[in-house]
Amino acid sequence: MTLPGVGCASGGTEGRSRDGGGAAGPASPPRRPAVPLCGVRERGPQRPAPSAGDQHPFGSERGAPADPAPPPGAPASGFGVRGAFKDRRASSAVVPAVRDRPRIPPRSVEVLWGGRRLPGVPFGGRCGTPRILSTSARLGTIDFPIRIKRAPDAEEYQPPIWKSYLYQLQQEAPRPKRIICPREVENRPKYYGREFHGIISREQADEILAGVEGAYILRESQRQPGCYTLALRFGNQTLNYRLFYDGKHFVGEKRFESIHDLVTDGLITLYIETKASEYISKMTTNPIYEHIGYATLLREKVSRRLSRTKNESRKASVTSEENTPVEKITSLVRRAALTQNDNHFNYEKAHNFKVHTFRGPHWCEYCANFMWGLIAQGVRCSDCGLNVHKQCSKYVPNDCQPDLKRIKRVYCCDLTTLVKAHNTQRPMVVDSCIREIEARGLKSEGLYRVSGFTEHIEDVKMAFDRDGDKADISANIYPDINIIAGALKLYFRDLPIPVITYDTYSKFIEAAKISNPDERLEAIHEVLMLLPAAHYETLRYLMIHLKKVTLHEKENFMNAENLGIVFGPTLMRPPEDSTLATLNDMRYQKLIVQILIENEDVLF
Repeated sequence: MTLPGVGCASGGTEGRSRDGGGAAGPASPPRRPAVPLCGVRERGPQRPAPSAGDQHPFGSERGAPADPAPPPGAPASGFGVRGAFKDRRASSAVVPAVRDRPRIPPRSVEVLWGGRRLPGVPFGGRCGTPRILSTSARLGTIDFPIRIKRAPDAEEYQPPIWKSYLYQLQQEAPRPKRIICPREVENRPKYYGREFHGIISREQADEILAGVEGAYILRESQRQPGCYTLALRFGNQTLNYRLFYDGKHFVGEKRFESIHDLVTDGLITLYIETKASEYISKMTTNPIYEHIGYATLLREKVSRRLSRTKNESRKASVTSEENTPVEKITSLVRRAALTQNDNHFNYEKAHNFKVHTFRGPHWCEYCANFMWGLIAQGVRCSDCGLNVHKQCSKYVPNDCQPDLKRIKRVYCCDLTTLVKAHNTQRPMVVDSCIREIEARGLKSEGLYRVSGFTEHIEDVKMAFDRDGDKADISANIYPDINIIAGALKLYFRDLPIPVITYDTYSKFIEAAKISNPDERLEAIHEVLMLLPAAHYETLRYLMIHLKKVTLHEKENFMNAENLGIVFGPTLMRPPEDSTLATLNDMRYQKLIVQILIENEDVLF
């Protein structure tokens, strides 16, 4: 009984005799399509078993020893070790030789055996979108269908190496062992279980836990009644930790649903930090991030979005991308590809890291090491999804490329995050509203001073949040231009970081206080250079627009001073939320905006 195999992509069995002889006979009928592995059928005579001298399908000799194991104390090879069957001494015998198959470079294959990866072979997942070839491997009398994913040449792309040393240490960490109190304890807190032993001393706790690695109990402190302690056995000594509960159990920053999870996480951390303290201290010295980056998946989206803007069909876009460098780079390798794409607005943006609990094993995308623990193993950028250790996050460059899927709205979104996510020079709200105002509202009396209906302004806000740059704000929908002007001002007010940022606010105020006009203008120009690139470009574009508004002062009665009164508090806010500071600085805010409008051709 055999399982049906899958024919080789570059050769078949037609014209070859059934017994494997060299003479060509009449063409055999086409082989039936492969059936799932659960199905079996009778097969004819089998090809003789390969000899010990046959070539391994991935280029190594049958029977030859695998690569030597790493020296003692050295980090073990990771799941993504390049090359076939690394660090597996018996793996060369797992898949016998496949005759008449094309030789495939061992550094560019990924093998899936019946839906599972073969041991020691670089796993995919986040490791690319390689081409797929089909073949089969023979093991005894059974043919196992295999899909061999062939990646680009090694010279063009090297997959990341996931380092499994810390993962192996986590697997070796002691398991928690709860020591139950043999007697019923009075006044036991309801959120503790039978591991609570009541009021006992440290010496008594040490006697209870002696000789049992990973054992733990809970006790009430003799010195401070009402305070509870976790006594844990690790490294042949008893460790005591002050235990707290506020709906969840914790002894430090991490909070756990149960004492068992808290102890499990603690034992993992203690074991890894004891066994690999020097290794952990050097994790950031040779990061994979510096060599291959992190943001390819988002860059693929950027390139596709750019292609679609050129009125190409989705099918044509996908076809053209198959030959671009982006296709050859994995979803971990993101930075290098974007520099080759048409992203002209490559503003610098810091990552927005937040502590995150990962479900299942995860590896740091900066140092390639395992992220250990049960909860809060690392941090994730809420804008682009980059996952790194907390200590590695300090070394990650300011090259965040936000993912549109993570941007839930347009209003109240950070300005740089929005323009990078949409790959635009300025926020779409600013472009759309200014375009509409200049088309039909420059001569409107009291422009930006007269308010539109609040309900209609909220409708415009919802339209941008829902439809993005496809939001319809034409005269057919909103005939009152003051609604569009109000929506633009609302966008600037809702920014979490104002256009004139908190970091530069005090410098602008100090520059406005300079009495000499020339020196004041020079000081304002120097502070403008400190603004983030996206903020600077947005402010420049707005000032050019407001200068056009002042050119129609006879019709709209809005000069630079009036516009400064309107936009001063909108574009710049003090870092501290103080009403008194806002009132004191209001005249300087107005003056700054007025100067920016009047001298936009000089300052920008």
